[in-house]
Amino acid sequence: MDWPQKRRTSFARREQNLALIGAVVTGAVLATGLLLLVLSRINPVYTTRLRGTAVDLVAPFWASIRTPFDVLSGGVDRVGDYVGTVPRLRQLTADNIALRRAVQDRDAVAAENRALRRLVAVAAPRLDLVTIARFAGSSSGSYVRSAMIAAGTRNGVFSGQAVRADAGLVGRTTEAGDHAARILLLTDPTSRVPVIVVRTGQAALAVGAAGPLLAVRDRAGAEVPLKRGDRLVTSGAGGLFAPQIPVAEVVDVSDTPRARPFADPGALDFVAVSRLFAGARGTAGGNHRPGPTRSAQEMTRPATPSFHLRTTDERLAMWRAASQRVVPAAVTLALIVATTAPVFVSVPIVPDLGLLAVIVWTSFQPRLMPPWLAFIVGATADVVTGTPLGVDATLLPAVVIFVRLVSARFTVRRYAFDWLFAGAVIVGAAMVEWRLLAFTGVVGPLGPLLIRAVTTILAYPAVVALAARVERRLAAA
Repeated sequence: MDWPQKRRTSFARREQNLALIGAVVTGAVLATGLLLLVLSRINPVYTTRLRGTAVDLVAPFWASIRTPFDVLSGGVDRVGDYVGTVPRLRQLTADNIALRRAVQDRDAVAAENRALRRLVAVAAPRLDLVTIARFAGSSSGSYVRSAMIAAGTRNGVFSGQAVRADAGLVGRTTEAGDHAARILLLTDPTSRVPVIVVRTGQAALAVGAAGPLLAVRDRAGAEVPLKRGDRLVTSGAGGLFAPQIPVAEVVDVSDTPRARPFADPGALDFVAVSRLFAGARGTAGGNHRPGPTRSAQEMTRPATPSFHLRTTDERLAMWRAASQRVVPAAVTLALIVATTAPVFVSVPIVPDLGLLAVIVWTSFQPRLMPPWLAFIVGATADVVTGTPLGVDATLLPAVVIFVRLVSARFTVRRYAFDWLFAGAVIVGAAMVEWRLLAFTGVVGPLGPLLIRAVTTILAYPAVVALAARVERRLAAA
Protein backbone atom coordinates (compact mmCIF):
# COMPACT_ATOMS: atom_id res chain seq x y z
CA MET A 1 0.00 0.00 0.00
CA ASP A 2 1.43 3.31 -1.05
CA TRP A 3 1.49 5.98 1.58
CA PRO A 4 -0.12 9.31 0.48
CA GLN A 5 2.25 12.08 -0.41
CA LYS A 6 2.98 14.53 2.35
CA ARG A 7 1.11 17.74 1.69
CA ARG A 8 2.40 21.16 2.56
CA THR A 9 0.87 22.80 5.58
CA SER A 10 -0.97 26.09 5.32
CA PHE A 11 1.89 27.74 7.22
CA ALA A 12 4.44 26.58 4.63
CA ARG A 13 2.23 27.79 1.78
CA ARG A 14 1.82 31.13 3.50
CA GLU A 15 5.59 31.54 3.95
CA GLN A 16 6.18 30.63 0.32
CA ASN A 17 3.58 33.12 -0.86
CA LEU A 18 5.05 35.85 1.32
CA ALA A 19 8.53 35.15 -0.04
CA LEU A 20 7.19 35.38 -3.61
CA ILE A 21 5.38 38.65 -2.86
CA GLY A 22 8.52 40.04 -1.21
CA ALA A 23 10.62 39.21 -4.28
CA VAL A 24 8.08 40.86 -6.56
CA VAL A 25 7.91 43.98 -4.37
CA THR A 26 11.72 44.17 -4.19
CA GLY A 27 11.99 43.98 -7.97
CA ALA A 28 9.31 46.64 -8.35
CA VAL A 29 11.12 48.91 -5.89
CA LEU A 30 14.43 48.65 -7.75
CA ALA A 31 12.67 49.21 -11.08
CA THR A 32 10.95 52.31 -9.70
CA GLY A 33 14.27 53.67 -8.44
CA LEU A 34 15.87 53.17 -11.85
CA LEU A 35 12.85 54.83 -13.47
CA LEU A 36 13.32 57.87 -11.21
CA LEU A 37 17.00 57.98 -12.22
CA VAL A 38 16.05 58.03 -15.89
CA LEU A 39 13.46 60.74 -15.20
CA SER A 40 16.06 62.86 -13.39
CA ARG A 41 18.35 62.57 -16.38
CA ILE A 42 15.76 63.21 -19.12
CA ASN A 43 13.50 65.83 -17.53
CA PRO A 44 14.34 66.90 -13.96
CA VAL A 45 11.67 69.63 -14.03
CA TYR A 46 9.02 67.08 -13.01
CA THR A 47 10.64 66.72 -9.58
CA THR A 48 10.77 70.46 -8.84
CA ARG A 49 7.34 70.71 -7.20
CA LEU A 50 8.15 67.87 -4.83
CA ARG A 51 11.48 69.43 -3.88
CA GLY A 52 9.82 72.80 -3.28
CA THR A 53 7.38 71.20 -0.85
CA ALA A 54 10.24 69.52 1.01
CA VAL A 55 12.09 72.83 1.28
CA ASP A 56 8.96 74.42 2.76
CA LEU A 57 8.92 71.77 5.48
CA VAL A 58 12.63 71.75 6.40
CA ALA A 59 13.60 75.43 6.15
CA PRO A 60 11.31 76.84 8.92
CA PHE A 61 12.55 74.14 11.32
CA TRP A 62 16.21 75.10 10.94
CA ALA A 63 15.35 78.81 10.89
CA SER A 64 13.90 78.49 14.40
CA ILE A 65 16.62 76.14 15.68
CA ARG A 66 19.42 78.39 14.46
CA THR A 67 18.53 81.39 16.67
CA PRO A 68 20.19 80.21 19.95
CA PHE A 69 23.30 79.11 18.04
CA ASP A 70 23.56 82.56 16.45
CA VAL A 71 23.36 84.19 19.89
CA LEU A 72 26.09 81.89 21.25
CA SER A 73 28.27 82.46 18.19
CA GLY A 74 27.83 86.21 18.55
CA GLY A 75 29.01 86.08 22.17
CA VAL A 76 32.11 84.10 21.23
CA ASP A 77 32.87 86.54 18.41
CA ARG A 78 32.60 89.51 20.79
CA VAL A 79 35.10 87.94 23.19
CA GLY A 80 37.47 87.28 20.30
CA ASP A 81 37.10 90.87 19.07
CA TYR A 82 37.92 92.22 22.53
CA VAL A 83 41.10 90.11 22.78
CA GLY A 84 42.34 91.09 19.31
CA THR A 85 41.51 94.82 19.51
CA VAL A 86 45.07 96.19 19.52
CA PRO A 87 46.41 94.17 16.55
CA ARG A 88 43.29 94.94 14.56
CA LEU A 89 43.56 98.66 15.35
CA ARG A 90 47.11 98.76 13.98
CA GLN A 91 46.05 96.88 10.86
CA LEU A 92 43.03 99.15 10.33
CA THR A 93 45.22 102.24 10.64
CA ALA A 94 47.54 100.97 7.91
CA ASP A 95 44.57 99.97 5.75
CA ASN A 96 43.01 103.41 6.23
CA ILE A 97 46.11 105.13 4.88
CA ALA A 98 46.16 102.84 1.84
CA LEU A 99 42.43 103.29 1.26
CA ARG A 100 42.71 107.09 1.27
CA ARG A 101 45.16 106.88 -1.59
CA ALA A 102 42.91 104.39 -3.41
CA VAL A 103 39.88 106.66 -2.95
CA GLN A 104 41.66 109.55 -4.62
CA ASP A 105 42.48 107.38 -7.61
CA ARG A 106 38.95 105.96 -7.65
CA ASP A 107 37.30 109.39 -7.66
CA ALA A 108 39.34 110.39 -10.67
CA VAL A 109 38.49 107.20 -12.55
CA ALA A 110 34.79 107.47 -11.60
CA ALA A 111 34.58 111.02 -12.92
CA GLU A 112 36.23 109.90 -16.16
CA ASN A 113 33.81 106.98 -16.50
CA ARG A 114 30.78 109.24 -15.98
CA ALA A 115 31.99 111.56 -18.69
CA LEU A 116 32.54 108.66 -21.09
CA ARG A 117 29.13 107.17 -20.34
CA ARG A 118 27.44 110.46 -21.10
CA LEU A 119 29.27 110.61 -24.42
CA VAL A 120 28.19 107.13 -25.56
CA ALA A 121 24.81 107.14 -23.74
CA VAL A 122 25.39 103.85 -21.91
CA ALA A 123 22.51 102.75 -19.68
CA ALA A 124 23.66 101.39 -16.33
CA PRO A 125 22.24 97.98 -15.42
CA ARG A 126 19.51 97.98 -12.79
CA LEU A 127 19.46 95.40 -10.04
CA ASP A 128 15.87 94.57 -9.06
CA LEU A 129 15.78 93.30 -5.49
CA VAL A 130 13.14 90.67 -4.79
CA THR A 131 13.61 90.06 -1.08
CA ILE A 132 16.12 89.61 1.71
CA ALA A 133 16.01 86.18 3.33
CA ARG A 134 17.79 84.23 6.00
CA PHE A 135 19.84 81.08 5.52
CA ALA A 136 17.83 78.19 6.94
CA GLY A 137 19.71 74.99 6.07
CA SER A 138 22.32 73.32 3.91
CA SER A 139 23.10 70.15 1.98
CA SER A 140 26.76 69.22 1.73
CA GLY A 141 26.50 65.53 0.96
CA SER A 142 28.33 63.87 -1.96
CA TYR A 143 28.73 66.57 -4.62
CA VAL A 144 25.64 68.61 -3.81
CA ARG A 145 26.42 72.08 -2.47
CA SER A 146 23.12 73.79 -1.78
CA ALA A 147 21.44 75.85 0.90
CA MET A 148 17.92 76.82 1.89
CA ILE A 149 16.52 80.27 2.52
CA ALA A 150 13.34 81.20 4.37
CA ALA A 151 11.59 82.84 1.41
CA GLY A 152 9.54 81.29 -1.39
CA THR A 153 7.11 82.04 -4.19
CA ARG A 154 4.87 84.09 -1.89
CA ASN A 155 7.84 86.42 -1.42
CA GLY A 156 8.49 86.62 -5.17
CA VAL A 157 11.28 84.02 -5.24
CA PHE A 158 11.34 81.68 -8.24
CA SER A 159 13.85 79.37 -9.88
CA GLY A 160 16.84 80.95 -11.63
CA GLN A 161 17.21 84.12 -9.55
CA ALA A 162 20.59 85.40 -8.40
CA VAL A 163 21.44 85.27 -4.69
CA ARG A 164 24.17 87.51 -3.33
CA ALA A 165 25.61 88.80 -0.08
CA ASP A 166 27.50 91.98 0.70
CA ALA A 167 30.79 90.21 -0.10
CA GLY A 168 29.70 88.88 -3.47
CA LEU A 169 27.70 86.27 -5.36
CA VAL A 170 26.42 83.28 -3.39
CA GLY A 171 24.61 81.28 -6.09
CA ARG A 172 21.20 81.02 -7.72
CA THR A 173 17.83 79.60 -6.78
CA THR A 174 16.96 76.22 -8.27
CA GLU A 175 13.73 75.22 -6.51
CA ALA A 176 11.12 77.28 -4.73
CA GLY A 177 8.26 76.34 -2.45
CA ASP A 178 5.63 78.62 -0.99
CA HIS A 179 7.74 79.75 1.97
CA ALA A 180 11.29 78.53 1.26
CA ALA A 181 13.70 78.00 -1.64
CA ARG A 182 16.87 76.05 -2.39
CA ILE A 183 20.08 77.76 -3.54
CA LEU A 184 22.69 76.14 -5.76
CA LEU A 185 25.98 77.39 -4.29
CA LEU A 186 28.93 78.40 -6.46
CA THR A 187 30.96 75.38 -5.33
CA ASP A 188 28.42 72.83 -6.61
CA PRO A 189 29.84 70.88 -9.61
CA THR A 190 26.82 71.84 -11.74
CA SER A 191 27.35 75.57 -11.11
CA ARG A 192 28.58 77.65 -14.08
CA VAL A 193 29.01 81.41 -13.76
CA PRO A 194 30.24 83.59 -16.69
CA VAL A 195 32.91 85.90 -15.28
CA ILE A 196 35.47 88.48 -16.35
CA VAL A 197 38.99 88.85 -15.00
CA VAL A 198 39.10 92.49 -13.88
CA ARG A 199 42.81 93.01 -14.52
CA THR A 200 42.98 91.50 -18.02
CA GLY A 201 39.38 91.69 -19.27
CA GLN A 202 39.39 87.99 -20.16
CA ALA A 203 36.04 86.19 -20.21
CA ALA A 204 35.90 82.83 -18.44
CA LEU A 205 33.68 80.39 -16.59
CA ALA A 206 33.80 79.91 -12.81
CA VAL A 207 32.97 76.23 -12.34
CA GLY A 208 32.16 74.52 -9.05
CA ALA A 209 34.58 71.76 -8.03
CA ALA A 210 32.80 70.14 -5.02
CA GLY A 211 35.27 71.82 -2.68
CA PRO A 212 36.11 75.22 -1.21
CA LEU A 213 37.55 76.58 -4.49
CA LEU A 214 36.21 77.26 -8.00
CA ALA A 215 37.87 76.17 -11.22
CA VAL A 216 38.50 78.93 -13.80
CA ARG A 217 37.98 77.44 -17.26
CA ASP A 218 37.35 78.37 -20.91
CA ARG A 219 39.20 81.67 -20.82
CA ALA A 220 38.76 83.82 -23.91
CA GLY A 221 40.46 87.03 -24.94
CA ALA A 222 44.03 88.23 -24.62
CA GLU A 223 46.51 85.50 -23.68
CA VAL A 224 47.59 87.06 -20.40
CA PRO A 225 48.56 84.73 -17.55
CA LEU A 226 46.52 84.95 -14.39
CA LYS A 227 48.08 86.14 -11.16
CA ARG A 228 47.25 85.41 -7.56
CA GLY A 229 44.86 88.04 -6.32
CA ASP A 230 43.10 88.59 -9.66
CA ARG A 231 39.43 89.41 -9.06
CA LEU A 232 36.61 87.71 -10.94
CA VAL A 233 33.28 89.48 -11.45
CA THR A 234 30.15 88.45 -13.32
CA SER A 235 30.07 89.35 -17.01
CA GLY A 236 26.30 89.44 -17.44
CA ALA A 237 26.45 86.88 -20.27
CA GLY A 238 23.39 84.65 -20.43
CA GLY A 239 21.14 87.16 -18.68
CA LEU A 240 21.08 85.30 -15.35
CA PHE A 241 23.49 87.39 -13.27
CA ALA A 242 23.88 91.15 -13.50
CA PRO A 243 27.38 92.30 -14.49
CA GLN A 244 30.06 93.43 -12.05
CA ILE A 245 28.98 91.27 -9.12
CA PRO A 246 32.12 90.09 -7.22
CA VAL A 247 32.53 86.33 -7.51
CA ALA A 248 35.97 85.07 -6.46
CA GLU A 249 39.70 85.78 -6.12
CA VAL A 250 42.35 83.71 -7.89
CA VAL A 251 44.51 81.78 -5.40
CA ASP A 252 46.13 79.15 -7.66
CA VAL A 253 47.59 79.75 -11.13
CA SER A 254 48.42 76.14 -12.10
CA ASP A 255 47.22 74.48 -15.30
CA THR A 256 43.65 74.69 -14.00
CA PRO A 257 43.49 77.98 -12.09
CA ARG A 258 41.52 78.00 -8.83
CA ALA A 259 39.67 80.87 -7.19
CA ARG A 260 38.19 81.31 -3.73
CA PRO A 261 34.64 82.76 -3.57
CA PHE A 262 34.31 86.09 -1.82
CA ALA A 263 31.08 85.05 -0.10
CA ASP A 264 31.57 82.29 2.48
CA PRO A 265 28.21 80.54 3.11
CA GLY A 266 29.35 79.51 6.58
CA ALA A 267 29.61 83.14 7.65
CA LEU A 268 26.32 84.39 6.18
CA ASP A 269 23.06 85.05 7.99
CA PHE A 270 21.07 86.98 5.39
CA VAL A 271 21.23 87.13 1.58
CA ALA A 272 19.53 89.20 -1.11
CA VAL A 273 17.58 87.64 -3.98
CA SER A 274 17.36 89.62 -7.23
CA ARG A 275 15.43 89.11 -10.44
CA LEU A 276 16.95 87.83 -13.65
CA PHE A 277 19.20 90.42 -15.26
CA ALA A 278 17.56 89.81 -18.67
CA GLY A 279 14.15 90.63 -17.21
CA ALA A 280 12.62 87.18 -17.64
CA ARG A 281 10.80 85.67 -14.72
CA GLY A 282 11.74 82.27 -13.32
CA THR A 283 9.09 79.65 -13.05
CA ALA A 284 10.56 77.10 -10.63
CA GLY A 285 9.30 74.38 -12.93
CA GLY A 286 5.68 75.22 -12.24
CA ASN A 287 5.99 75.67 -8.48
CA HIS A 288 3.27 78.31 -8.53
CA ARG A 289 0.68 76.02 -10.05
CA PRO A 290 -1.80 74.40 -7.70
CA GLY A 291 -1.32 70.68 -7.26
CA PRO A 292 -4.02 68.05 -7.71
CA THR A 293 -6.64 67.86 -4.99
CA ARG A 294 -8.39 64.81 -3.66
CA SER A 295 -12.09 64.41 -4.17
CA ALA A 296 -14.53 64.64 -1.27
CA GLN A 297 -15.35 60.96 -1.68
CA GLU A 298 -11.70 60.00 -1.17
CA MET A 299 -11.33 62.22 1.89
CA THR A 300 -14.51 60.90 3.53
CA ARG A 301 -13.97 57.21 2.72
CA PRO A 302 -14.60 55.16 5.89
CA ALA A 303 -12.08 52.78 7.38
CA THR A 304 -12.13 49.12 6.54
CA PRO A 305 -14.80 47.15 8.43
CA SER A 306 -12.25 44.70 9.83
CA PHE A 307 -10.79 47.47 12.00
CA HIS A 308 -14.18 48.27 13.55
CA LEU A 309 -14.75 44.63 14.37
CA ARG A 310 -11.63 44.44 16.51
CA THR A 311 -11.60 44.83 20.26
CA THR A 312 -9.76 47.60 22.05
CA ASP A 313 -6.85 45.32 22.99
CA GLU A 314 -6.56 44.10 19.40
CA ARG A 315 -6.48 47.66 18.11
CA LEU A 316 -3.78 48.64 20.61
CA ALA A 317 -1.73 45.61 19.60
CA MET A 318 -2.14 46.56 15.96
CA TRP A 319 -0.94 50.12 16.62
CA ARG A 320 2.04 48.86 18.63
CA ALA A 321 3.04 46.52 15.81
CA ALA A 322 2.69 49.34 13.29
CA SER A 323 4.77 51.69 15.45
CA GLN A 324 7.61 49.18 15.51
CA ARG A 325 7.86 49.58 11.73
CA VAL A 326 7.33 53.33 11.75
CA VAL A 327 9.87 54.25 14.46
CA PRO A 328 13.03 53.00 12.63
CA ALA A 329 12.00 54.83 9.47
CA ALA A 330 11.23 57.96 11.50
CA VAL A 331 14.63 57.80 13.22
CA THR A 332 16.35 57.38 9.85
CA LEU A 333 14.46 60.33 8.35
CA ALA A 334 15.32 62.46 11.41
CA LEU A 335 19.01 61.68 10.88
CA ILE A 336 18.67 62.65 7.20
CA VAL A 337 17.08 65.97 8.15
CA ALA A 338 19.90 66.50 10.68
CA THR A 339 22.42 66.46 7.81
CA THR A 340 20.71 69.54 6.34
CA ALA A 341 21.57 71.68 9.40
CA PRO A 342 22.90 75.17 8.51
CA VAL A 343 26.54 74.15 9.00
CA PHE A 344 28.69 74.99 5.97
CA VAL A 345 32.02 73.23 5.59
CA SER A 346 34.42 73.39 2.67
CA VAL A 347 35.14 69.63 2.83
CA PRO A 348 32.26 67.08 2.75
CA ILE A 349 32.84 65.75 6.27
CA VAL A 350 29.15 65.51 7.21
CA PRO A 351 28.48 61.74 7.46
CA ASP A 352 25.74 60.06 5.45
CA LEU A 353 23.60 59.28 8.48
CA GLY A 354 20.69 58.03 6.37
CA LEU A 355 22.79 55.32 4.69
CA LEU A 356 24.38 54.38 8.01
CA ALA A 357 21.01 54.05 9.76
CA VAL A 358 19.68 51.83 6.97
CA ILE A 359 22.73 49.56 7.26
CA VAL A 360 22.41 49.34 11.06
CA TRP A 361 18.68 48.56 11.06
CA THR A 362 19.07 45.99 8.29
CA SER A 363 21.93 44.26 10.11
CA PHE A 364 20.19 43.93 13.50
CA GLN A 365 16.46 44.11 12.71
CA PRO A 366 15.91 43.19 9.03
CA ARG A 367 12.14 43.02 9.39
CA LEU A 368 12.04 46.68 10.45
CA MET A 369 13.85 47.88 7.30
CA PRO A 370 12.43 46.07 4.23
CA PRO A 371 13.52 47.19 0.74
CA TRP A 372 10.27 49.06 0.07
CA LEU A 373 10.74 51.12 3.24
CA ALA A 374 14.36 51.84 2.27
CA PHE A 375 13.04 53.06 -1.09
CA ILE A 376 10.69 55.52 0.65
CA VAL A 377 13.52 56.71 2.91
CA GLY A 378 15.87 57.08 -0.09
CA ALA A 379 13.34 59.02 -2.17
CA THR A 380 12.72 61.33 0.80
CA ALA A 381 16.47 61.82 1.21
CA ASP A 382 16.77 62.75 -2.48
CA VAL A 383 14.04 65.36 -2.13
CA VAL A 384 15.26 66.84 1.17
CA THR A 385 19.01 66.98 0.44
CA GLY A 386 18.77 68.11 -3.19
CA THR A 387 20.36 64.96 -4.64
CA PRO A 388 19.02 64.03 -8.11
CA LEU A 389 15.81 62.08 -7.58
CA GLY A 390 16.39 58.36 -7.83
CA VAL A 391 20.00 58.17 -6.57
CA ASP A 392 19.28 57.28 -2.94
CA ALA A 393 15.94 55.74 -3.93
CA THR A 394 17.90 53.14 -5.92
CA LEU A 395 20.98 52.91 -3.70
CA LEU A 396 19.33 52.28 -0.31
CA PRO A 397 17.11 49.34 -1.38
CA ALA A 398 20.12 47.76 -3.11
CA VAL A 399 22.12 48.17 0.11
CA VAL A 400 19.32 46.51 2.12
CA ILE A 401 19.22 43.53 -0.24
CA PHE A 402 23.01 43.11 -0.15
CA VAL A 403 23.25 43.40 3.65
CA ARG A 404 20.45 40.84 4.08
CA LEU A 405 22.15 38.34 1.78
CA VAL A 406 25.49 38.64 3.60
CA SER A 407 23.99 38.69 7.11
CA ALA A 408 22.12 35.44 6.39
CA ARG A 409 25.48 33.67 5.95
CA PHE A 410 26.95 34.94 9.24
CA THR A 411 24.53 34.23 12.06
CA VAL A 412 27.07 34.83 14.85
CA ARG A 413 29.05 38.04 14.49
CA ARG A 414 31.25 40.24 16.63
CA TYR A 415 31.03 44.00 16.93
CA ALA A 416 34.35 44.50 15.10
CA PHE A 417 33.11 42.35 12.22
CA ASP A 418 29.88 44.36 11.96
CA TRP A 419 31.81 47.62 11.94
CA LEU A 420 34.24 46.34 9.29
CA PHE A 421 31.40 44.99 7.16
CA ALA A 422 29.49 48.27 7.44
CA GLY A 423 32.64 50.14 6.37
CA ALA A 424 32.99 47.96 3.27
CA VAL A 425 29.34 48.53 2.38
CA ILE A 426 29.69 52.30 2.87
CA VAL A 427 32.75 52.51 0.61
CA GLY A 428 31.03 50.37 -2.02
CA ALA A 429 27.90 52.52 -1.79
CA ALA A 430 30.03 55.65 -2.29
CA MET A 431 31.46 54.23 -5.51
CA VAL A 432 28.01 53.22 -6.76
CA GLU A 433 26.64 56.67 -5.88
CA TRP A 434 29.50 58.21 -7.85
CA ARG A 435 28.37 56.36 -10.98
CA LEU A 436 24.67 57.08 -10.37
CA LEU A 437 25.39 60.79 -10.03
CA ALA A 438 27.40 60.70 -13.26
CA PHE A 439 24.43 59.03 -14.96
CA THR A 440 22.15 61.90 -13.92
CA GLY A 441 24.64 64.48 -15.23
CA VAL A 442 26.36 65.43 -11.96
CA VAL A 443 29.98 64.64 -12.78
CA GLY A 444 32.72 65.08 -10.18
CA PRO A 445 35.75 63.41 -8.60
CA LEU A 446 35.51 60.38 -6.36
CA GLY A 447 37.58 62.00 -3.58
CA PRO A 448 34.77 63.94 -1.81
CA LEU A 449 32.62 60.83 -1.70
CA LEU A 450 35.43 58.80 -0.15
CA ILE A 451 36.05 61.52 2.47
CA ARG A 452 32.38 61.40 3.36
CA ALA A 453 32.54 57.59 3.52
CA VAL A 454 35.35 57.79 6.09
CA THR A 455 33.36 60.14 8.35
CA THR A 456 30.33 57.89 7.95
CA ILE A 457 32.35 54.87 9.09
CA LEU A 458 33.60 56.82 12.12
CA ALA A 459 29.99 57.67 13.04
CA TYR A 460 29.03 53.97 13.15
CA PRO A 461 29.27 53.54 16.98
CA ALA A 462 27.04 56.55 17.63
CA VAL A 463 24.30 55.37 15.25
CA VAL A 464 24.48 51.81 16.64
CA ALA A 465 24.04 53.18 20.17
CA LEU A 466 21.05 55.24 19.05
CA ALA A 467 19.44 52.27 17.29
CA ALA A 468 20.01 50.03 20.33
CA ARG A 469 18.38 52.58 22.61
CA VAL A 470 15.36 52.86 20.30
CA GLU A 471 15.12 49.06 20.06
CA ARG A 472 15.12 48.71 23.86
CA ARG A 473 12.36 51.29 24.13
CA LEU A 474 10.30 49.39 21.56
CA ALA A 475 10.85 46.09 23.38
CA ALA A 476 9.83 47.64 26.72
CA ALA A 477 6.67 49.06 25.15
